[in-house]
Amino acid sequence: MQFSIIVPIHNAEDYLLECLNSIDAQKNKNFEVILIVNASEDNSLKICQNWAMGYENTRIIVTDIPGVSHARNMGIEMARGDWLVFIDSDDCMRLNALLILEQGIRNQCDFVIANYSSQNKQALYKQKTCIITSTDYQKALLDRAQYFQRINSGLTWNPIVLDSVWAKAYRTSIVKKFRIKFDHNISIGEDLLFNIAYSSQVKKVCCIDEDIYFYRVILQSVSRRQDMSSVEKRLHFLCALNTLEVSSELSCTKDFKMIDIILRSIIAGTGHISDVNKTYKRLLPYLKMERVTEIIRDCRTENLSKSKWRNHIYRIIVIQLKRKKYKQALWEAFVYNVFNKIKELQA
Repeated sequence: MQFSIIVPIHNAEDYLLECLNSIDAQKNKNFEVILIVNASEDNSLKICQNWAMGYENTRIIVTDIPGVSHARNMGIEMARGDWLVFIDSDDCMRLNALLILEQGIRNQCDFVIANYSSQNKQALYKQKTCIITSTDYQKALLDRAQYFQRINSGLTWNPIVLDSVWAKAYRTSIVKKFRIKFDHNISIGEDLLFNIAYSSQVKKVCCIDEDIYFYRVILQSVSRRQDMSSVEKRLHFLCALNTLEVSSELSCTKDFKMIDIILRSIIAGTGHISDVNKTYKRLLPYLKMERVTEIIRDCRTENLSKSKWRNHIYRIIVIQLKRKKYKQALWEAFVYNVFNKIKELQA
């Protein structure tokens, strides 16, 4: 069997059938489907059971343990295919997704990356295939503002084209041999850590600039929230990344990713005026850590984000952090969030 398609499912009844039908519509039929229904309280399980009737290549796993990482890890353990493909239950695969990934596999690479689209992002993809080293991929993964264009992946820019685990193919034997798993202790950044761990075990990465996946942008998703809960989740990611061992060649990019997490935590924690002081108190111990202080001191003040507007505010915040004017940095972020909300209302 060529592919194991792993689908974690949690209260996904609104979009689940569309997701499952997109798998069924694949032109490449050499796959199995592993549906992990985790801690769902809606009709997700019933939808899976009805859909799976008559499909011998589909297995349904039910667990009371919440979390996408735990669900994916269960799927990995059950996988019998040569390659792992992940899809989120509110997203869809394009008709030729598996065929395109199969083309990448023929390039004798152990890691295949393709592109995606969303309701907020449509692009003209180059339909180009490039081979890059795993080190170049990791550099761009950790510091996309600096390295995405440099690595010559041929991929059209998309915010999480390198970070996400969907729209990709992973060799199952490598994942199982090196016991690569998703960190169930974090809920932001788990994809990135998985990709770092996996790409550390391969030499070449095949990048295909074709849209094989539809990513549904949901405003209430964990990564888009602006509240103290989001700040906490990002700090958990920061701690996990801090303990990650990387080669000397990647140390600077890892440091920048830590800065990026801090900046995103500041933005996430200043969406409401009532949260500014709470965020300040929560972040201050991290900002005063010796390692973080060193990283801030050495951090560049240009090319901090591929978004011009976000790069501008990041620059202002980093300068304030360098001056150890931490509270001022948060108020700058609050003003940025206010302007963003005004722009959304005017749109």
